[in-house]
Amino acid sequence: MDTKWIVGIICLLVALASVAVVVIYKYSPERVIETRLETDGGSGEDGAATTTREQALARAREIRRSRQEREAAEVASATENGGDESGAALVADGSGFDGDASAADSGSGPGGASGTDAGARGRNDDGDDGAAASTGSRTRTDARRRQDASDEREKSEGDDAAQSAQRASALLSRAQDRIRDGDYAAAAEMLQESLEHDPTNARAWRQMGQVQRQIGAPDAEIATYQQWLENAPGEAEPYYLLADAYARVGMDQEALHYIGAYEQMADGSMGDYLRTSHMYRRINAREDEGRVLAQWNQSAPESMDARRAWADYQQRMGNYGEALSQYESMAADAPENPLPYRQMAEIYRRNGDYGQAQYHYEAALAARPGDIATMNRLAEVQRTAGDFEGALNVYMEIIALEPGSRAAERAERHITQIERRLGY
Repeated sequence: MDTKWIVGIICLLVALASVAVVVIYKYSPERVIETRLETDGGSGEDGAATTTREQALARAREIRRSRQEREAAEVASATENGGDESGAALVADGSGFDGDASAADSGSGPGGASGTDAGARGRNDDGDDGAAASTGSRTRTDARRRQDASDEREKSEGDDAAQSAQRASALLSRAQDRIRDGDYAAAAEMLQESLEHDPTNARAWRQMGQVQRQIGAPDAEIATYQQWLENAPGEAEPYYLLADAYARVGMDQEALHYIGAYEQMADGSMGDYLRTSHMYRRINAREDEGRVLAQWNQSAPESMDARRAWADYQQRMGNYGEALSQYESMAADAPENPLPYRQMAEIYRRNGDYGQAQYHYEAALAARPGDIATMNRLAEVQRTAGDFEGALNVYMEIIALEPGSRAAERAERHITQIERRLGY
């Protein structure tokens, strides 16, 4: 296309745009009012009429500003409350505005101007109502889109969490296979990756600590239990494992701290009492051990385990009278149980009362015949008391019960020693 034609078309478009701007300005509602007021002002009316026209013109401009302010407020209200109610409010306000404008126009004189201006404002109000409704519709649409996006994110996060849990479980299973194969290094790597996927998996934490204990890395084991605590502060198990790890390396004060924390978090089950009292015993905290066992005995007075643990504690502490009382009570409640008889026999043996010791060993054998350990204890007491014939009979019975066993070999050696002593 020729350059002259292009330039001509551009000039024509510019001219048309200029005409459009002039027309829009000339026929805007406010300009119509101003023009007609100016026309009326030049018609030769007196000063009072001119003042009235100026007031009307100022009123029209004030109405214009008020209308713009109301539109801005109503659009904001539509954004907050939705488009339908706000659209209705805008329609109502628009009709009121038309009334005010008509009043202003009536003061200007010509009725034609009033009708033209009201019609223009009516069209603008219709546009405003449509804009408000459109704004409300967009608001609802945006809200739905945000909700959909939120739902999608939650679903994605849920799917990711499920996949992470599955991955962690699979890695834990593979790590356990490596542990059975003795490949602790590979197991540790898999357990670490499993914990990265699921840092709340207690089995993985416990297994990691056991692997580190197996390879002789106590510092790493302790660090693992510390990390477990950070990820699951409500778990009691890592406190006990930390106490155990510190006790194994001779750090009794640290062990005391963590077993105390474990005791506070424990639920008072038999296992908790046993673990706690045993740990206190390991670190030589005898008073705490006794306190825990007393609590257990008081909370479960019918429990044979609690009563035995309390009696054993009293025996270790040298309180033989209290220990014997507990064992006698247990024997009366469970005469078929050989344990109380054996424990009483041990107390009597340590105190040199071999007659009572022999009596209670025999009572234990009556409750459980053929118990090799009890038979050896009985024969030892008989030898110490000078009852060699009785001891020989017991040793020969052991050989008959378990010929060729280590117990039988020891019994044969004891028989040889007794026979030499007796000169057989």
